[in-house]
Amino acid sequence: MRNNDSTIITVISKAIGEEPYYQAGISDRYIYSALTELEGLGALEWLLMREMQNIWEFVKINEGKLINFGPELKKRDLEEVLSDVKKEVDNLLDTNNCSSPSINYDSIFGKEMRLAWMLLAASCFTLPLSPLAGIPLVLASTAALVYGKKKTAMLDDKKNNFIALADYSRKYNHIRLNKKINKRVPIIPIISHEYAHHVQSYFLRENRFTKAFREGHALGIQRHISRIYAEKEDNKNFLVAGLEMDIYSILKTYLWSCKVNSKEPNQSLCGLFCRQDFKNLIDNYKKLIDIDNYSLGNSFMLLQEAVYGQEIYKKMLFDTLKIKPLSSQA
Repeated sequence: MRNNDSTIITVISKAIGEEPYYQAGISDRYIYSALTELEGLGALEWLLMREMQNIWEFVKINEGKLINFGPELKKRDLEEVLSDVKKEVDNLLDTNNCSSPSINYDSIFGKEMRLAWMLLAASCFTLPLSPLAGIPLVLASTAALVYGKKKTAMLDDKKNNFIALADYSRKYNHIRLNKKINKRVPIIPIISHEYAHHVQSYFLRENRFTKAFREGHALGIQRHISRIYAEKEDNKNFLVAGLEMDIYSILKTYLWSCKVNSKEPNQSLCGLFCRQDFKNLIDNYKKLIDIDNYSLGNSFMLLQEAVYGQEIYKKMLFDTLKIKPLSSQA
């Protein structure tokens, strides 16, 4: 955004409220309201056009160049990479007293499966000695294994690109990564996203924030870390997945807002999309029943960032909680 673009700043400010989100409210209803007002539609159109221009510039600069996704990261590399990412996120949020979670690729022998394997081992030992005790353990271990297998399969769910990449377990203090995404360039932004959820879990113990806030906040941090690594390692491919995700989020939110307002989408704007998944979304927007938390939260945070800058992510943690960031503490 240009500094003299006061008109669009005014439009966005009206859409998201004169005060930042963390002061005005934290409910999904507030975000719904902001993005379904006419000002919200105008702000989303501007945001969508801005992100489209960003990706066009990227494609133009990288036309004909080989995509550099970096080396494959082994299990032994993950803790070191997480440590580097943690430093960058902590620097952004001023949260360097936050502990570090464990990290690994998804596995049937992961932390979340320990109980299932313990029950299975106990049933194997107990069943020959006492069927009355062993049979319930067999049933319990089977149920736990089936549940764990379903959780593992979640990472391979092609229907939702957001959860197919990784997840964070507050219970196990653990980041789990999809084994199919193991190159350095795409995996670093993903780790930053999941570590952001860890920070949220560490500070927001009262669970006062909505799912849309948490996902939008984490995606904003992921976007910032992608920019840092793109510059630090002179590899703009760090930005690719984030740009595509941002465009999809804004487009989906915009189309949903159009439907809620019984308003036809801007055909000139929609005509700019060539990729089939985007065209399918546009063609079927009237079938959108609801908006997902990722798209809603990301679109809203992009508007917040456009007005208030990247400092908004730290402010949202500390101003709402009424505590001072580390740099302000004696």
